[in-house]
Formats: sequence, structure tokens, C-alpha cells
Amino acid sequence: MTPFVMEEMIEQTFVSMIIMSRNSSDCLSDWPKIIWPKYSPLRRGGQSGDETVKRFSEQELKQKFLEVLIREKYNVYYSVETPTMDGYYFSGKSPVIKHHADGGQSGNFDLTIYHKSDIGNHIEFKSDNPETNSISKDLLKLSNEPYCNEVHSQLCNEDSSYSESCKNCNDYKGVENYYIHIVDSFNEKTKISLNDKFLNSEVKNEINKSLEYSKNQIYVYILVLNNLIQSNTQGYYKFKFVDCSSNQRIEKIDWDNSWHPYDDIHCVF
Repeated sequence: MTPFVMEEMIEQTFVSMIIMSRNSSDCLSDWPKIIWPKYSPLRRGGQSGDETVKRFSEQELKQKFLEVLIREKYNVYYSVETPTMDGYYFSGKSPVIKHHADGGQSGNFDLTIYHKSDIGNHIEFKSDNPETNSISKDLLKLSNEPYCNEVHSQLCNEDSSYSESCKNCNDYKGVENYYIHIVDSFNEKTKISLNDKFLNSEVKNEINKSLEYSKNQIYVYILVLNNLIQSNTQGYYKFKFVDCSSNQRIEKIDWDNSWHPYDDIHCVF
């Protein structure tokens, strides 16, 4: 899918998530409707009768995105928990690419959209403020795949089910992959923390090396349900993780100019 179509889908997903966050899901006409489940009040030493706390995760975000994809009837295929083609090592201090022949293990993408038999877009979903390694491994996979190097070209030529476009790496243009994130509450500390994790220096060289082969573009969207920096508004941050001029990871995130507020939300579905 083109970046324009993907942004339309992501924005529809975000609007639906905001409506859900306002406990206004009754304005959505279609049933069944997804809600956030709640933890037991006895969790972590709580007492019976204590207020329950919602379980906030990326699972609801992914489900809402799939609802948009299916509802709009795009002419595409999709898969969930898609195994990576390349191998990785995720157990160390920082994730690295480690080809299967060298003992690497496959990872997974949360969702993959296909155009006919070709991989069109890989997508990863995240919530709140995960560990650095969790963000780094997703960005590394999105940077690296689909990739085009000698190993991949050999696979392409041996298996006709692979895309024709990958058989000649000189002609390979890369794809647009997406990292979609939801944060319940966002303040200055959250921004600094996420900024450091996105720009993690430990994985920088590995990502830049992968981009030389893959030529991928990565779009980052972060939905914020309560932005304390932006007068408690709701909206999303959007930026490209790859510098097009150098085809390497960006060195700085312009948070102020990446903010897109939702001034007014109506029940449109």
C-alpha cells in the first residue's frame, strides 16, 4: 500500500482508539465491539473492592487496525505473526542480524500486508514505554526486511514464489514499513525516554548496515491519548525513521513539528 493509503488507515484506527478511550464506543454502529479488559483488583497485593485497572496494550491497537483493513475491503492479503526471512540474535545487550546459516533465529512481524504475492508492508505495534531492546529489535527487523543481498537473491532464484523484484538487487527499491505505537499518557519524561530508545546508539550501526541492502523506508506513528506537553490534547506523532538523503537512520527526532492534534472527533463509523 502507498504511504497515503496507509496513513488513511492509521488515522481511521487512531480515531477509533480515541473514541474507545473516551468510553464512547456505543457510538460505533458495528457489533461486536472491542474494549480494554481489566486486571483483577487482587493483582499485586490489592484488596477486594479496590478499583480495577484496565490492561492497556498494543493488542487492541492491532485489532482496530485489522478492523479498518477488513471494513474498507482493500484488495490485499495479510498475515499475522509473520516469520522473518532473515535470522537474528535478540538475547544480547542489543539485537543483531545473524543469518540462519550462522545460527540466527527467525523473529516475527505483528502484521504483514501483501500485494498479490509480494510483501508490501511489514507492521509492528507497541504500547506505552517498552524496554529499549523491545523497540530496537522491531526497528531492526523493519529496517532489514524484505532485504536484498546475495543470500536473498539466491532464494529468489530458487523459489518462484518470491517476488521477481528481488532477483536483481541493483533494481530493488525497498518497501515502506510501519511502526505504530500507542501511549496512554505522554509527558516530558516519556518523550525523553522514547527519544533515547528510538535513537539507541547500540543498534545504530546494525540498522544502517541493513538499510544499505533493504533500501526500506520506515514510518513511525505514535498515538497519544493524553499529551501533557500539548495541553492535554489527543493526537499523534509522525516521523520517518530513515533519512532519505543518506538512506540511514535519522539522527534527531523533531518532536514539536511531528505533532498532529485531533481537535474534534466525531463518530464517523
